[in-house]
Order: sequence, then structure tokens, then C-alpha cells
Amino acid sequence: MRQVVVDQLTQASIYALVGVGFVVVFRATRLVNFAQGSIVLVGGLLGVDVGQRLGGNVVESLLVLLIVAGVLGAALYLLLLRPMLGADHLTLLMASIAISSILGGVADLIWGVNTRYSSLRFPGGAIHIPGGVRYSWTSLCIVGVALVIIAGVGAMIRWTRVGLATQAASHSSVLATYRGVRVNAICALMWGVAAATGAVAGVLYSIQSGVDQSTVSLLGFGVFPAIIVGGLDSIAGVVLGSLILAEIQGVVVFYIGADASVPIGYAILLLFLLIRPTGIFGKQEIVRV
Repeated sequence: MRQVVVDQLTQASIYALVGVGFVVVFRATRLVNFAQGSIVLVGGLLGVDVGQRLGGNVVESLLVLLIVAGVLGAALYLLLLRPMLGADHLTLLMASIAISSILGGVADLIWGVNTRYSSLRFPGGAIHIPGGVRYSWTSLCIVGVALVIIAGVGAMIRWTRVGLATQAASHSSVLATYRGVRVNAICALMWGVAAATGAVAGVLYSIQSGVDQSTVSLLGFGVFPAIIVGGLDSIAGVVLGSLILAEIQGVVVFYIGADASVPIGYAILLLFLLIRPTGIFGKQEIVRV
């Protein structure tokens, strides 16, 4: 059982990376981005290709992936969502679902449906923890990479002018524009950040589990309970929610089986919607769609 708890730290870190993408887009646009799962898929497949071309070099591959995925995310916003600026939330939600379907189809055409694994080279071996628990160096590196990126995004949102501009744009794009905030640029940047974090999550996930169309459900829609638990506008909340979700799923899979993993996640989601719909760290003014 202790081994399960430790192993789930890796899944929790990947959940958190995906969840951060939802948070930054929501903070900037008040939109729940249903395309994030397909962005994770496309980004993960791109990451596999980049890793192969760069000989498995971790630092170079992740830097290239962050840039390419960031540009892709910003382009998606500018080309497909910006023209709908001013539309109601339902229209924008449907647009994000349409983008998700398009990206999934493009992934099929380019890479096919086979599961692909990353060739990024992390240290081998394992750490031996008292109590007979082992944790591989690869898993530890995955957690480390995720935490560094999440901390960087969190610092940007909290302590930079970009973060302040994002907050202003989310409250009122009109007033923010009058104050000199370039709202479209901020929204495009946040879509780029979301795509970059999602792509890194996809390629990190592909190291041990591979990436294919099922990744959309596992890491796109499967992370929703963590977001609801932590709070849709809170990076710290998503990290905590991801840890709670991953550990509960690990215990349930250990005692019941893998088929119970997704249902238990959405049971937690429904429970929080009933007792605390804003999540642990979410703000009360949030309205869920």
C-alpha cells in the first residue's frame, strides 16, 4: 500500500501540469477550455518527435517543446477564438469542444492511432525508501520537471505585471483595455502557457505509459475532478486537488481495480459540487458552466 501512495506522486504531478493549463485560461478568459485534453495529446506526440530528433536530450527537447506548443496555443486563440470575442459562454465552450475534435483528427492523420513512447533520457535505477518502498529516478525527475514548471507559472501569475494584467482582463476586458492592458495579447499568452504545460504533461506521461487517443480522456477530462476539488482559478488548489485525486484513485485501483478509477474521480467531483462548488481554494464569485 505504501508503494502505491508513493507511485501516485508521478500521476499527481502530471495531473497538476494539465490542470494548470485549465487554470491560466480560466483566469484570463473565464472559459473552461475543453480543448486542453487534445492539446495534451498533440503536444505529447510532438514531444515524442522532438525527443527523437534531439537524441533524447531532456533539457533541449523540453525547451523546444515549450516554445512550439506555446506558439500553437497562442495561434489557436488568435485564429479561432479571438474572432468570437464577445460571444456568450455557451458559444465559446462549444468552440473549445470543436477545437478539441479538430486537434484529435489532426493527430490521427499525422501520427496514427498507435501508442508512442518518448525517448527522453532520464537516469535509471531507483531510490530505496525505508519500509520497502522504491521510487524510480525517472519518476522523481518527472515530478521535479512538473514542479519547476508549475512554480514558474505560479510566480508569473502572482508576481509579474502579466499576472496583474491577466487578473484585470478576467474581471472586465473593457475596463482593462481602458487601462492600457492588451487583452488579446494576454489571452493569447495564457493559451500559449496552457498549451505548453499540457504538451510537457503529455510527453512526460508518454515516458512510462505512452501517448495515444486515450490520453485525451485520461489527462484531459480525467483531471476535471482535481480542478473542481482545488478550485478552478487556483494553481495551488489544482496541485492539491491533483494530489488528492491521484492518491484516492491509487487506493481504489489497489483494492477494487482499474475500472473504478474514473468513476471514483467523478464521484469526488459531484461531492464537491454539492458541498463546496468553488473548490478548496476557489473564490466565491466563480460561476460554473
